[in-house]
Amino acid sequence: MQSSGLRGGVAVLLGAALLVGCATAAKPTVPDNAAGAGATVDSAGQGGTSQVAGGSGSLSQVRRYQSTASVGDFIEVEIDKQARTITYNNRTNGQSASAVPYTLDDRGVYVITADPNAHLQRAIELDGYALIMDVAKAGPNKDSRALAIGATTQPISIADLNGHAMTMMQFRTSNGGMEVGNVRTHVSDRMLAVDAQSYWPLGASSRGDTAFHLGGPGSLQLDEVSGAADYLTITESRNGHTSTAYIFKTGQGLAIDMNNGNMVMVDQPQSTAFDPSSAGLYHALIYQKRNSRRVSEGQVEPGTAEVFEVEVAINDQGHLGMKRDGATVEDVDLIPVSEADYLTGPNKLDASRCAGLFTYRKPVGAGFQDVFVVFMGHGMLVSSFTPSDQNAGEYQYFYGAAIKQP
Repeated sequence: MQSSGLRGGVAVLLGAALLVGCATAAKPTVPDNAAGAGATVDSAGQGGTSQVAGGSGSLSQVRRYQSTASVGDFIEVEIDKQARTITYNNRTNGQSASAVPYTLDDRGVYVITADPNAHLQRAIELDGYALIMDVAKAGPNKDSRALAIGATTQPISIADLNGHAMTMMQFRTSNGGMEVGNVRTHVSDRMLAVDAQSYWPLGASSRGDTAFHLGGPGSLQLDEVSGAADYLTITESRNGHTSTAYIFKTGQGLAIDMNNGNMVMVDQPQSTAFDPSSAGLYHALIYQKRNSRRVSEGQVEPGTAEVFEVEVAINDQGHLGMKRDGATVEDVDLIPVSEADYLTGPNKLDASRCAGLFTYRKPVGAGFQDVFVVFMGHGMLVSSFTPSDQNAGEYQYFYGAAIKQP
């Protein structure tokens, strides 16, 4: 099911019949050959790190991550640093593999060439914090390229959803690929109230559509939950179709994996101004689709998709420079979204709710390229939408996640 802005994301969660449950993630099994004969896995409680005892008595660190792919796949990953293997379980489309060997290139990128499913391609990691993966054969039909954004596995409970003011980016492989905005949450008496605002660039470039989705408060009825768990599940029911969405914690917020993509939400800072501590060099994986065109719901969006690496440099004034293979592809000054009058005001985003979201806009033909950036501790999210300046109705977009280099 493809979305039309938040109507396929948050609005589905608000308008559908939902059941929210709490589940402890089944740990992907690390086989004996990953840690020696008779190996055992002892979870460290917080889920992010396990001590794996090998037959020789040696210890190695095993990192556990949960990730959400932009085509709607929830993927659990274990990385055994000593054995140099990756074990994963895609809970959405059923693909899994154990003890897949990897190598590290001279940039520290995980290169995965022996996955029997050809699912995981490569990854970049901030050890024990975040994992960003290039995945192929993703989605329900196992035929899509996508970007998976993950965080170290940690417990979550319904109470963790209460009282958040978050900046949001939504990623998918259809309907313009991305949108940005903010989310407010509140939990009371088993009810989760959600108030979301978003800007949808494709809607801004399409006649008869809306660029802004300003859904009022909506409520989700929660099942009784006891204790903490690795993720929460939401049963989505729409037009007779049922699917499962997954919610998990990240280092600075929450992520939702939905059947049509994902949503990454970052707790907002107090100030809308750029924080110089975010300056630095970032290494990113970017998903890009070119020559795209909007299609009817249920149809596959055309276009050429690829995933590639870029370097992003941010100076202490908020200037962004992006390079791919040494060539500059972006070189701009970021401004707070709260100061962009074309994005905020009556019937637009509320400027007082846009802290932590930055943008720049430049003319392209008869339209504009919109680029958005969110900083989150040791990482960064970036997204862009550009209408074609030659073929009416065509567009391209990219989005990605980056890890700050030491």
